[in-house]
Amino acid sequence: MLGVQQLAGNQAAAALVQRMGAVQRLALFSTAATEASALPVDTATAFQEAITAGDQVGAVGVVVAAMTARNELDPALLRTAGEGDLWEVREIGDLGASVSFRSPFPDPDDSTRRLPNPRFAVSPRLLRADAANGLARVHVAILHEFRHVRQTAEQVNSLAESGSREPGYANDPNEFDAYLSEVEFSYDRMHMLDAATQAGVSWEFLAPADRVPFQARWVAAQERIRSVLGYGLDGVLSTSRAEGYRAQMREAADRARTARESHAH
Repeated sequence: MLGVQQLAGNQAAAALVQRMGAVQRLALFSTAATEASALPVDTATAFQEAITAGDQVGAVGVVVAAMTARNELDPALLRTAGEGDLWEVREIGDLGASVSFRSPFPDPDDSTRRLPNPRFAVSPRLLRADAANGLARVHVAILHEFRHVRQTAEQVNSLAESGSREPGYANDPNEFDAYLSEVEFSYDRMHMLDAATQAGVSWEFLAPADRVPFQARWVAAQERIRSVLGYGLDGVLSTSRAEGYRAQMREAADRARTARESHAH
């Protein structure tokens, strides 16, 4: 289902902005994600062997090891403190993967910095033998979630700027950055269609001031969308698929606004 994982699965990142109640423009917003590629055949084989053996945690480990070897994950940002495994497989509703964060803690290698302390969950739905494109879906889901880890690593080591924004997901620059990164790293045409829809609709919701750090990336991303899909963003955003996603975004904003108002009272 388009957008469900990112909309609900990244509540931790959106909630961080809402808890702070302030604008935080990150240097990362000006940094494009690196174009990815399908994981290699030996990884696909090991992944499938783990799935066949019923070892879903092992299957996730295969993907994480391959991504780490390709520098798609940074082990320094994946250090943890406190309870909870870094990676787990558990039911998370309609989500494919999610990331949450415990309290940040001092970097053992640099006491002047703090680490984000993430915890990832991957849905067992992506790890079944009959899951379509399971390996690719786990791969891109983790890439998306790790973008939030990078955001949080910067956030916990910097001060928020003055100002505030309405609560919600579509208007959250963190979410747009993660959606935009999917357009930039996408290596599959069907995934690109989803990524372009998510990023395009989210751009519509972003406040003008929040668009500023993304301008150059967004121009380049639209060219990449046209190159991969064979048509431009206007064609992506004029579909019923895109309108359905807009409706999801509006509903999410309404829920967040209601929750904020209830909390205020």
